Amino acid sequence: MKIRNGFVSNSSSSSFVVIFPREPKNATDVKDMLFKDEEYYNDPYDDERWTIEEVAQTVWSDICDQSKNNLTVAKEILSGGYLEDGPDYDNFKHIEDSHDRWESYRTARVIFAENQLNDFFSIKRIRREKFKKINNEGFDPIEDGVLYCFSYSDNNGNYECALEHGDLFRYLKNITVSNH
Repeated sequence: MKIRNGFVSNSSSSSFVVIFPREPKNATDVKDMLFKDEEYYNDPYDDERWTIEEVAQTVWSDICDQSKNNLTVAKEILSGGYLEDGPDYDNFKHIEDSHDRWESYRTARVIFAENQLNDFFSIKRIRREKFKKINNEGFDPIEDGVLYCFSYSDNNGNYECALEHGDLFRYLKNITVSNH
């Protein structure tokens, strides 16, 4: 019987908004971007480990299942999970009507998510306004790289637990959102 030492939870999941320096063409490309000189990806709570090729293949498969630069999904992730310094529902207690309170809170989370994305991409206001005028539907803030979104859950076993908690995207610009 295995006994997990360290962090233990009933269930959690985390989502990741990640910018790859260029569009990956295959699992080997992903491996080269995710790992330096490592041979194995280690479970942060256990002695279990996986080859970096196996992990890169998982990430590559997840990339193939989505469209690149999907800012709508990124904004949903950022407004739907827990982000440190994000809006707190308790800050809206002054609004008596529960529906209005929830809508104000939800709106604040969406605005916070948009600001997080703007900060994440280091977009300058002039550039953003210029793109809004050129493209009435919005703007593409990704200048150097390609954005993809991922979600992993420790509810899906040790492997996904390691992907969720093992700092998988440490070498890439990313935002981690807890969905506990």
